[in-house]
Amino acid sequence: HVPKRKSKNIVLVYAVEVLHDGKKMVEVMVKDEVDDIMKMSESWKAYDKGKTPSCIWVDHYSEMARKTVLKRLVKYLPKTDKWDHLATAISISDGDFKISEAQEDYIHSLIRTSTFDDDRKRDMERSLISMTSEEAGVLITKLQMNQIDNISAGMNYNMGDIHNKLDEHTK
Repeated sequence: HVPKRKSKNIVLVYAVEVLHDGKKMVEVMVKDEVDDIMKMSESWKAYDKGKTPSCIWVDHYSEMARKTVLKRLVKYLPKTDKWDHLATAISISDGDFKISEAQEDYIHSLIRTSTFDDDRKRDMERSLISMTSEEAGVLITKLQMNQIDNISAGMNYNMGDIHNKLDEHTK
């Protein structure tokens, strides 16, 4: 397929599936339809509100548009064992934009050892419910920059902690 219209701007996106009997299924979406889906995504909402510096829709719009039209086409495909594999792949892809269990566990540990007051810590804990992976990355960086030192906290510490503490006192 070669588009008749030469344009650098996306006008529409489409997906084509060739079925086992040779028939083709086609799904077409105009840019406004894709944008409506984008505006419902959690990563776009966070970006639009200024909570994150970027989002997957800004960084990779064309790939997200392709994924969007493909997901719409998949709804109408005959359900086969291959369909199960495709559904699993889409589910994994969608999961990439949500906070992982490992990120959540790490954030919990960072919150406990952060210098923030208890109210702020509770707010952070509550925000984890709807947090995207990108937002989690931003929070992790913020928490890492606001950690109590292990020596003052009476926690296990190593030689690096001792050197850091000595450096603080010599400044």
